Amino acid sequence: MLDKLLPFLIAGALGLAIGIERERRHPDIRTMGVRTFILLGILGSLTGIIENALLQAAICFFTGSAIIVGYVRASADVAHHKKVDIGLTTEIAGGATFVLGYLAHVDALLSAILGLFVLIILLSRQSLHRFSKEQLQSNEIQAAVILFVLVLGILPLLPDNMTDPWGLFNVKQIVTIVAAVAGVQFLSYVAVRIFGNNLGMPLAGFLAGFVSSTAVFFSLPSLIKRDKALVYSVASAAIFASVSTFLFLFFVVAILSVGIFFSILPIVLPSAIVGSGIGLFLAKYQAKDSVFPILKNPLSLRSAVRLGFLLTVVMAALGLVQKFFGISGIKTASFLGGLGELHAVSISATSLYNESKINEEVAKNCILFAALASMLSKIVITWIMARDKYAWLVTGAMLVVIVSFLLPWWLF
Repeated sequence: MLDKLLPFLIAGALGLAIGIERERRHPDIRTMGVRTFILLGILGSLTGIIENALLQAAICFFTGSAIIVGYVRASADVAHHKKVDIGLTTEIAGGATFVLGYLAHVDALLSAILGLFVLIILLSRQSLHRFSKEQLQSNEIQAAVILFVLVLGILPLLPDNMTDPWGLFNVKQIVTIVAAVAGVQFLSYVAVRIFGNNLGMPLAGFLAGFVSSTAVFFSLPSLIKRDKALVYSVASAAIFASVSTFLFLFFVVAILSVGIFFSILPIVLPSAIVGSGIGLFLAKYQAKDSVFPILKNPLSLRSAVRLGFLLTVVMAALGLVQKFFGISGIKTASFLGGLGELHAVSISATSLYNESKINEEVAKNCILFAALASMLSKIVITWIMARDKYAWLVTGAMLVVIVSFLLPWWLF
C-alpha cells in the first residue's frame, strides 16, 4: 500500500513546496497558489497510474488548458493594476509539477531530485537575474559556446587515424590538443572568477592537469605577462597540474593492474605529496593585493591554435626520432614517449604486462622513466615560454619534486 501511495506523497509534497514559493512571490496577484500546485502534482500522479492512453491525453489537455486560463487571469490582474508583467514562470512551474507527479510513478527518487532542483531555481530568482544581467559578460557566453561547439560538435566527427603517409599526424589528436588548451584557458578564467586569484588559479591548474598538464605549462606563462604580481599563484597552478597528472596516473594504472599500481605507489606518491606542499606554499605566499581579475578574455582561440600547433610539432618530432633513428630498448622508448604523453606510455606498458610480454619490473620502470621525462619536459617548456621569476620558481619546485621522486626509486 505504501508503495502505491509514495508517488502521490512525493507529488503532493513537491506541489506544496513549489506552490508556497509561487504564492509568496506574488501575494497580490490572482495566480496559481498552493492548492493548485498540490492538485497539479496529484493529477500528474493519477495520469501516471492510468493505463488508458485516451484518458491520459484528455487529462493532459485539461491541465494545459487550466494553466493557460490561469495565465490569462493573472495577466488581466496585472493589466488592471498596472503592475509589471510577471512572466510565465508560474505557469511553467505548474506544468513541471504536473510532469514531476507523472514521473514519480516511473522513478520516485528522480522525481524528488528534479523537484528540489526546480524549487532551488525558483528560490534563486534574484541571484540568477543578478548573475545573468550584472555578472555574466557577453565574451564569456561567446567563449562557452565556442568551446561547446569545439568539444561536442566538431571533435566527435573527426576521424581518429593517421592522415599522412608517415603516420605522424592524427587530426582528431590535434584538435583534442587545441580543445585541451582552450579548456585550460576557460577553466582558469572560471575558477578565478569564482574563487579569486589565490585559490582559483591553483584550483584551475589542478583540474586542468587531469586533461593535459603539458597544455597547462604552455598556457600559464601568458598570464604572467598580463599581471606579474601573480607569479606565485600561477606557479602554484603549474605545480598542482603536475600533482593531478600523478593522481591520474595512479587511477589509470590501478584500473589496468593492481600489482603495478602498488609497485609504483611508494615511488610516485612522495613526489605528489611534496608537489602539493609546494603548491600550497606558493598559493599562500601570493600577494593579497594582486589585481583581479587577471583574465580579460576567457578564451583566446588564436592562442589555443598556436599552442596546439606547437605541441603537435613536438609530438611529430618525437615520432620521427623513433622512426628514423631507432630506439635501443623499451625503457628509452618510454622515456621519449613520456616527453609527449605520460599516460599513453603508462597504458601501453601496463597492457604489455597484462599480455605477459614484459615482466612487472620492466613495466614499472617504463612508467617511472616516462614520469621522469614528463617532469623534465615541464622544466624545458617553462624556459621555452618564460625566462623570468616564474621560470625560476617552477624550475626550483620541479627539481625538488624530481628529487623526491628519484630518492624512493633508488631505495625501492
